[in-house]
Amino acid sequence: MRRVLLTGFEPVSPATVNPAWDAVDLLARTWEGPGEVIARRLPAVFGEAPHRLRMSIAKHIPDAVVMTATAPGLPGVAVERIAINLDDATLPDNAGSMPVDQPIVEDGPAGLWSTLPDRAIVERLSAAGVPCGLSTSAGTYIGNHTFYQVQRELMNWGVPSGLLRLPASPALGLGPEVPAFSEEEMAAALRIVVLTVMAELGDDAAHILLAQETAGASAPGGQTAAPVAPPAPTPEPDLEAAPAPVPVPVPVPEDDPAPSTQALPASFDPEDEDVATQPFLMPISEPIYQPDPAAEVPALEPEDSPSFTQVVFPDRATAAAATAAPEEPAPASAPLHVAPRVPSMDAPEPAAATEEAHEPVQAAEAGSGPDTEEPAPPALTWEQIIGGRG
Repeated sequence: MRRVLLTGFEPVSPATVNPAWDAVDLLARTWEGPGEVIARRLPAVFGEAPHRLRMSIAKHIPDAVVMTATAPGLPGVAVERIAINLDDATLPDNAGSMPVDQPIVEDGPAGLWSTLPDRAIVERLSAAGVPCGLSTSAGTYIGNHTFYQVQRELMNWGVPSGLLRLPASPALGLGPEVPAFSEEEMAAALRIVVLTVMAELGDDAAHILLAQETAGASAPGGQTAAPVAPPAPTPEPDLEAAPAPVPVPVPVPEDDPAPSTQALPASFDPEDEDVATQPFLMPISEPIYQPDPAAEVPALEPEDSPSFTQVVFPDRATAAAATAAPEEPAPASAPLHVAPRVPSMDAPEPAAATEEAHEPVQAAEAGSGPDTEEPAPPALTWEQIIGGRG
Protein backbone atom coordinates (compact mmCIF):
# COMPACT_ATOMS: atom_id res chain seq x y z
CA MET A 1 0.00 0.00 0.00
CA ARG A 2 1.38 3.36 -1.07
CA ARG A 3 1.27 6.33 1.28
CA VAL A 4 1.31 9.90 -0.02
CA LEU A 5 1.86 12.90 2.24
CA LEU A 6 -0.10 15.89 0.95
CA THR A 7 0.58 19.32 2.45
CA GLY A 8 -0.81 22.85 2.32
CA PHE A 9 -0.19 26.10 4.18
CA GLU A 10 -2.29 27.90 6.72
CA PRO A 11 -3.81 31.22 5.59
CA VAL A 12 -1.34 34.08 5.36
CA SER A 13 -2.51 37.11 7.31
CA PRO A 14 -4.74 39.00 6.66
CA ALA A 15 -6.42 36.24 4.61
CA THR A 16 -8.69 33.83 6.44
CA VAL A 17 -8.65 30.94 3.96
CA ASN A 18 -6.04 29.13 1.89
CA PRO A 19 -7.64 27.44 -1.15
CA ALA A 20 -4.78 24.96 -1.60
CA TRP A 21 -5.07 23.70 1.97
CA ASP A 22 -8.86 23.53 1.73
CA ALA A 23 -8.54 21.27 -1.33
CA VAL A 24 -5.93 19.08 0.39
CA ASP A 25 -8.10 18.72 3.48
CA LEU A 26 -11.18 17.87 1.43
CA LEU A 27 -9.35 15.20 -0.57
CA ALA A 28 -7.90 13.55 2.54
CA ARG A 29 -11.29 13.47 4.29
CA THR A 30 -13.07 12.00 1.26
CA TRP A 31 -10.34 9.76 -0.11
CA GLU A 32 -11.56 6.53 -1.66
CA GLY A 33 -9.02 4.51 -3.54
CA PRO A 34 -5.84 2.52 -3.21
CA GLY A 35 -3.16 3.49 -0.77
CA GLU A 36 -3.37 6.16 1.89
CA VAL A 37 -3.42 9.95 1.78
CA ILE A 38 -2.23 11.95 4.79
CA ALA A 39 -2.90 15.69 4.91
CA ARG A 40 -0.75 18.09 6.93
CA ARG A 41 -1.16 21.84 7.28
CA LEU A 42 2.10 23.74 7.56
CA PRO A 43 2.64 27.11 9.24
CA ALA A 44 3.14 30.06 6.91
CA VAL A 45 6.47 30.86 8.54
CA PHE A 46 9.93 30.79 6.96
CA GLY A 47 12.10 28.11 8.55
CA GLU A 48 9.30 26.60 10.61
CA ALA A 49 7.39 25.17 7.64
CA PRO A 50 10.27 22.88 6.52
CA HIS A 51 10.80 21.77 10.11
CA ARG A 52 7.15 20.78 10.49
CA LEU A 53 7.24 18.94 7.19
CA ARG A 54 10.36 17.06 8.25
CA MET A 55 8.57 15.94 11.40
CA SER A 56 5.62 14.68 9.37
CA ILE A 57 7.91 12.80 6.99
CA ALA A 58 9.72 11.16 9.89
CA LYS A 59 6.44 10.28 11.58
CA HIS A 60 4.56 8.81 8.60
CA ILE A 61 7.44 7.62 6.34
CA PRO A 62 5.54 8.31 3.09
CA ASP A 63 6.33 6.92 -0.34
CA ALA A 64 5.93 10.39 -1.89
CA VAL A 65 5.48 13.99 -0.75
CA VAL A 66 3.26 16.40 -2.68
CA MET A 67 3.37 20.02 -1.46
CA THR A 68 0.79 22.59 -2.52
CA ALA A 69 0.61 26.38 -2.34
CA THR A 70 -1.87 28.99 -3.52
CA ALA A 71 -0.84 31.40 -6.26
CA PRO A 72 -3.69 33.82 -7.06
CA GLY A 73 -3.79 34.73 -10.72
CA LEU A 74 -2.81 31.34 -12.13
CA PRO A 75 -5.22 30.06 -14.80
CA GLY A 76 -4.76 26.44 -13.72
CA VAL A 77 -2.56 23.96 -11.88
CA ALA A 78 1.17 24.72 -12.15
CA VAL A 79 3.41 21.68 -11.74
CA GLU A 80 6.68 23.19 -10.54
CA ARG A 81 9.86 21.68 -11.94
CA ILE A 82 12.57 23.49 -9.96
CA ALA A 83 13.10 25.22 -6.62
CA ILE A 84 15.55 28.13 -6.44
CA ASN A 85 17.85 29.05 -3.57
CA LEU A 86 16.37 32.47 -2.87
CA ASP A 87 14.06 34.08 -0.32
CA ASP A 88 12.63 37.38 -1.55
CA ALA A 89 9.35 38.04 0.22
CA THR A 90 6.98 40.82 -0.74
CA LEU A 91 4.97 40.58 2.47
CA PRO A 92 5.76 39.31 5.98
CA ASP A 93 4.98 35.75 7.00
CA ASN A 94 2.78 34.95 9.97
CA ALA A 95 5.72 35.43 12.37
CA GLY A 96 6.62 38.87 10.97
CA SER A 97 9.68 37.70 9.04
CA MET A 98 10.29 39.20 5.62
CA PRO A 99 13.61 38.06 4.10
CA VAL A 100 14.74 39.94 1.01
CA ASP A 101 17.45 38.78 -1.42
CA GLN A 102 18.66 36.09 0.97
CA PRO A 103 19.81 32.57 0.05
CA ILE A 104 17.82 29.77 1.62
CA VAL A 105 21.02 27.78 2.23
CA GLU A 106 24.44 29.41 2.18
CA ASP A 107 26.62 27.92 -0.58
CA GLY A 108 23.74 25.64 -1.61
CA PRO A 109 22.89 24.76 -5.22
CA ALA A 110 21.19 27.53 -7.17
CA GLY A 111 18.30 25.20 -8.03
CA LEU A 112 16.99 21.73 -7.21
CA TRP A 113 14.73 19.73 -9.51
CA SER A 114 11.41 18.21 -8.55
CA THR A 115 11.42 14.42 -8.34
CA LEU A 116 7.70 13.99 -9.02
CA PRO A 117 6.61 12.57 -12.42
CA ASP A 118 5.81 16.07 -13.63
CA ARG A 119 5.13 15.30 -17.28
CA ALA A 120 2.95 12.31 -16.41
CA ILE A 121 0.97 14.52 -14.03
CA VAL A 122 0.40 17.14 -16.72
CA GLU A 123 -0.67 14.50 -19.23
CA ARG A 124 -3.18 12.97 -16.79
CA LEU A 125 -4.58 16.35 -15.76
CA SER A 126 -4.91 17.40 -19.39
CA ALA A 127 -6.65 14.10 -20.20
CA ALA A 128 -9.15 14.89 -17.44
CA GLY A 129 -9.78 18.37 -18.80
CA VAL A 130 -7.98 20.25 -16.01
CA PRO A 131 -6.10 23.40 -17.09
CA CYS A 132 -2.46 22.78 -16.16
CA GLY A 133 1.11 23.16 -17.30
CA LEU A 134 4.75 22.79 -16.34
CA SER A 135 6.30 25.74 -14.54
CA THR A 136 9.92 26.75 -13.92
CA SER A 137 9.21 29.52 -11.42
CA ALA A 138 7.90 28.59 -7.98
CA GLY A 139 8.26 32.15 -6.72
CA THR A 140 10.44 33.28 -3.82
CA TYR A 141 7.99 33.01 -0.93
CA ILE A 142 7.32 30.29 1.67
CA GLY A 143 6.22 27.71 -0.91
CA ASN A 144 9.53 27.85 -2.78
CA HIS A 145 11.42 28.04 0.54
CA THR A 146 9.86 24.79 1.76
CA PHE A 147 10.15 23.19 -1.68
CA TYR A 148 13.91 23.87 -1.79
CA GLN A 149 14.60 22.61 1.74
CA VAL A 150 12.67 19.38 1.28
CA GLN A 151 14.21 18.65 -2.14
CA ARG A 152 17.65 19.09 -0.61
CA GLU A 153 16.89 16.58 2.10
CA LEU A 154 15.03 13.96 0.08
CA MET A 155 16.92 13.95 -3.22
CA ASN A 156 19.26 11.14 -2.12
CA TRP A 157 16.66 9.02 -0.34
CA GLY A 158 14.46 7.85 -3.21
CA VAL A 159 11.30 9.64 -1.98
CA PRO A 160 9.62 11.55 -4.85
CA SER A 161 8.64 15.07 -3.82
CA GLY A 162 7.61 18.31 -5.45
CA LEU A 163 5.37 21.36 -5.38
CA LEU A 164 2.07 22.19 -7.08
CA ARG A 165 0.74 25.74 -7.13
CA LEU A 166 -3.03 26.05 -7.33
CA PRO A 167 -5.16 28.99 -8.44
CA ALA A 168 -7.39 31.09 -6.24
CA SER A 169 -10.89 30.15 -5.13
CA PRO A 170 -14.05 32.28 -4.94
CA ALA A 171 -13.64 32.30 -1.15
CA LEU A 172 -10.72 34.73 -1.48
CA GLY A 173 -13.07 37.33 -3.04
CA LEU A 174 -10.51 38.66 -5.52
CA GLY A 175 -13.10 39.61 -8.14
CA PRO A 176 -14.25 38.17 -11.46
CA GLU A 177 -11.06 39.16 -13.30
CA VAL A 178 -8.97 36.66 -11.27
CA PRO A 179 -9.31 33.00 -12.34
CA ALA A 180 -10.89 30.97 -9.56
CA PHE A 181 -11.66 27.29 -9.08
CA SER A 182 -13.94 25.76 -6.51
CA GLU A 183 -12.64 23.68 -3.64
CA GLU A 184 -14.22 20.54 -5.15
CA GLU A 185 -12.57 21.13 -8.55
CA MET A 186 -9.11 21.52 -7.05
CA ALA A 187 -9.64 18.44 -4.83
CA ALA A 188 -10.54 16.43 -7.95
CA ALA A 189 -7.37 17.66 -9.67
CA LEU A 190 -5.29 16.67 -6.66
CA ARG A 191 -6.88 13.22 -6.71
CA ILE A 192 -5.58 12.70 -10.25
CA VAL A 193 -2.14 13.89 -9.14
CA VAL A 194 -2.05 11.44 -6.22
CA LEU A 195 -3.25 8.52 -8.35
CA THR A 196 -0.60 9.36 -10.96
CA VAL A 197 2.14 9.37 -8.35
CA MET A 198 0.95 6.03 -6.94
CA ALA A 199 0.77 4.54 -10.43
CA GLU A 200 4.31 5.69 -11.21
CA LEU A 201 5.43 4.02 -7.99
CA GLY A 202 4.08 0.69 -9.27
CA ASP A 203 0.58 0.58 -7.78
CA ASP A 204 -1.45 -1.35 -10.39
CA ALA A 205 -4.76 -0.55 -8.70
CA ALA A 206 -4.04 3.17 -8.93
CA HIS A 207 -3.09 2.79 -12.60
CA ILE A 208 -6.35 1.01 -13.46
CA LEU A 209 -8.48 3.45 -11.47
CA LEU A 210 -6.74 6.41 -13.06
CA ALA A 211 -7.38 5.03 -16.55
CA GLN A 212 -11.07 4.54 -15.75
CA GLU A 213 -11.56 8.04 -14.32
CA THR A 214 -9.82 9.84 -17.20
CA ALA A 215 -11.08 7.65 -20.09
CA GLY A 216 -14.26 9.60 -20.80
CA ALA A 217 -13.12 13.05 -19.79
CA SER A 218 -12.97 15.86 -22.33
CA ALA A 219 -9.51 17.13 -23.03
CA PRO A 220 -8.85 20.76 -24.02
CA GLY A 221 -10.13 21.42 -27.55
CA GLY A 222 -13.20 19.20 -27.22
CA GLN A 223 -11.37 15.96 -27.98
CA THR A 224 -11.96 12.81 -26.01
CA ALA A 225 -8.94 11.42 -24.26
CA ALA A 226 -7.94 7.93 -25.28
CA PRO A 227 -8.09 5.34 -22.54
CA VAL A 228 -4.78 4.34 -21.06
CA ALA A 229 -4.04 0.63 -20.99
CA PRO A 230 -3.20 -0.74 -17.56
CA PRO A 231 0.26 -2.22 -17.09
CA ALA A 232 0.89 -5.92 -17.54
CA PRO A 233 0.16 -7.89 -14.38
CA THR A 234 3.20 -8.71 -12.34
CA PRO A 235 3.67 -12.16 -10.76
CA GLU A 236 2.87 -12.44 -7.12
CA PRO A 237 6.01 -12.56 -4.98
CA ASP A 238 6.82 -15.65 -2.98
CA LEU A 239 6.26 -14.36 0.53
CA GLU A 240 7.51 -17.54 2.16
CA ALA A 241 10.79 -17.48 0.26
CA ALA A 242 11.43 -13.76 0.66
CA PRO A 243 9.50 -12.16 3.51
CA ALA A 244 9.12 -8.42 3.30
CA PRO A 245 11.32 -6.49 5.73
CA VAL A 246 9.52 -4.75 8.56
CA PRO A 247 10.85 -1.29 9.44
CA VAL A 248 11.87 -1.06 13.07
CA PRO A 249 10.83 2.25 14.64
CA VAL A 250 13.62 4.12 16.38
CA PRO A 251 12.68 6.46 19.23
CA VAL A 252 13.50 10.14 18.95
CA PRO A 253 15.26 11.79 21.89
CA GLU A 254 12.80 13.92 23.79
CA ASP A 255 15.38 16.64 24.31
CA ASP A 256 15.93 17.19 20.56
CA PRO A 257 15.52 20.94 20.12
CA ALA A 258 13.61 22.40 17.21
CA PRO A 259 15.87 24.05 14.65
CA SER A 260 13.74 27.16 14.39
CA THR A 261 13.69 29.91 17.01
CA GLN A 262 11.00 32.02 15.39
CA ALA A 263 7.95 32.73 17.50
CA LEU A 264 4.73 31.25 16.16
CA PRO A 265 1.47 33.18 16.14
CA ALA A 266 -1.07 32.35 18.81
CA SER A 267 -3.45 30.98 16.16
CA PHE A 268 -1.01 28.34 14.94
CA ASP A 269 -2.39 24.82 15.24
CA PRO A 270 0.28 22.10 15.76
CA GLU A 271 -2.17 19.59 14.25
CA ASP A 272 -1.37 16.77 16.63
CA GLU A 273 2.28 16.60 15.61
CA ASP A 274 3.39 14.19 18.31
CA VAL A 275 6.91 12.89 18.69
CA ALA A 276 7.86 11.19 15.44
CA THR A 277 7.83 7.42 15.37
CA GLN A 278 11.26 7.55 13.72
CA PRO A 279 14.01 10.14 13.82
CA PHE A 280 14.33 12.27 10.73
CA LEU A 281 17.07 10.51 8.78
CA MET A 282 17.37 13.06 6.00
CA PRO A 283 19.95 15.70 6.93
CA ILE A 284 20.21 18.83 4.84
CA SER A 285 23.41 17.97 2.94
CA GLU A 286 24.37 14.36 3.55
CA PRO A 287 23.79 11.65 6.16
CA ILE A 288 25.68 12.57 9.30
CA TYR A 289 26.98 9.76 11.42
CA GLN A 290 25.94 10.11 15.03
CA PRO A 291 27.38 7.39 17.25
CA ASP A 292 24.97 5.66 19.53
CA PRO A 293 26.23 5.81 23.13
CA ALA A 294 24.58 2.47 23.87
CA ALA A 295 26.53 0.83 21.04
CA GLU A 296 29.98 2.02 22.10
CA VAL A 297 32.47 -0.65 23.11
CA PRO A 298 33.09 -0.40 26.87
CA ALA A 299 36.62 -0.08 28.18
CA LEU A 300 38.18 -3.35 29.28
CA GLU A 301 38.70 -3.88 32.94
CA PRO A 302 42.10 -5.13 34.18
CA GLU A 303 40.74 -8.59 34.83
CA ASP A 304 39.45 -8.75 31.23
CA SER A 305 42.85 -7.97 29.74
CA PRO A 306 45.51 -9.99 31.56
CA SER A 307 47.90 -9.82 28.61
CA PHE A 308 48.63 -6.08 28.81
CA THR A 309 48.62 -3.23 31.28
CA GLN A 310 48.40 0.46 30.51
CA VAL A 311 51.31 2.42 31.99
CA VAL A 312 51.49 6.20 32.21
CA PHE A 313 55.02 7.60 32.40
CA PRO A 314 55.55 11.01 34.03
CA ASP A 315 58.68 11.90 32.04
CA ARG A 316 61.13 10.57 29.48
CA ALA A 317 63.68 9.45 32.07
CA THR A 318 61.11 7.30 33.80
CA ALA A 319 59.87 6.03 30.44
CA ALA A 320 63.40 5.06 29.37
CA ALA A 321 64.05 3.34 32.66
CA ALA A 322 60.75 1.50 32.51
CA THR A 323 61.13 0.41 28.90
CA ALA A 324 64.70 -0.85 29.39
CA ALA A 325 65.06 -4.60 29.31
CA PRO A 326 65.24 -5.92 32.88
CA GLU A 327 68.26 -7.86 33.91
CA GLU A 328 67.70 -11.56 34.27
CA PRO A 329 68.36 -12.65 37.82
CA ALA A 330 71.11 -15.19 38.35
CA PRO A 331 69.86 -18.70 38.98
CA ALA A 332 69.73 -19.48 42.61
CA SER A 333 72.17 -22.23 43.57
CA ALA A 334 71.39 -24.77 46.15
CA PRO A 335 72.91 -24.03 49.54
CA LEU A 336 76.05 -25.98 50.30
CA HIS A 337 75.60 -28.31 53.18
CA VAL A 338 78.72 -29.48 54.96
CA ALA A 339 78.50 -32.94 56.33
CA PRO A 340 80.53 -33.54 59.51
CA ARG A 341 83.45 -35.84 58.92
CA VAL A 342 86.27 -37.04 61.00
CA PRO A 343 89.43 -35.59 59.60
CA SER A 344 91.83 -38.05 58.07
CA MET A 345 95.56 -37.74 58.12
CA ASP A 346 95.82 -39.61 54.83
CA ALA A 347 94.56 -36.75 52.69
CA PRO A 348 95.26 -36.67 48.94
CA GLU A 349 97.20 -33.89 47.28
CA PRO A 350 95.38 -30.51 47.15
CA ALA A 351 95.20 -30.31 43.32
CA ALA A 352 93.63 -33.70 43.01
CA ALA A 353 91.28 -32.94 45.84
CA THR A 354 90.20 -29.75 44.12
CA GLU A 355 89.41 -31.56 40.86
CA GLU A 356 87.44 -34.20 42.73
CA ALA A 357 85.54 -31.49 44.53
CA HIS A 358 84.50 -29.70 41.28
CA GLU A 359 83.46 -32.77 39.36
CA PRO A 360 80.36 -33.50 41.50
CA VAL A 361 79.32 -29.82 41.24
CA GLN A 362 79.53 -29.84 37.43
CA ALA A 363 77.59 -33.06 37.31
CA ALA A 364 74.97 -31.54 39.53
CA GLU A 365 74.69 -28.49 37.26
CA ALA A 366 74.40 -30.63 34.13
CA GLY A 367 71.68 -32.75 35.66
CA SER A 368 69.76 -29.94 37.26
CA GLY A 369 66.18 -29.55 36.19
CA PRO A 370 62.62 -29.78 37.35
CA ASP A 371 62.61 -33.58 37.13
CA THR A 372 66.16 -34.24 38.38
CA GLU A 373 66.90 -35.00 42.00
CA GLU A 374 69.57 -32.87 43.63
CA PRO A 375 72.77 -34.93 44.33
CA ALA A 376 74.20 -35.15 47.81
CA PRO A 377 76.84 -32.53 48.67
CA PRO A 378 80.45 -33.76 48.40
CA ALA A 379 82.44 -34.58 51.51
CA LEU A 380 85.24 -32.15 52.36
CA THR A 381 88.63 -32.96 53.78
CA TRP A 382 90.15 -31.31 56.77
CA GLU A 383 92.68 -29.43 54.66
CA GLN A 384 89.83 -28.01 52.50
CA ILE A 385 87.95 -26.89 55.55
CA ILE A 386 90.85 -25.10 57.24
CA GLY A 387 92.22 -23.80 53.92
CA GLY A 388 88.94 -22.08 52.95
CA ARG A 389 88.67 -23.95 49.68
CA GLY A 390 85.17 -25.14 50.30
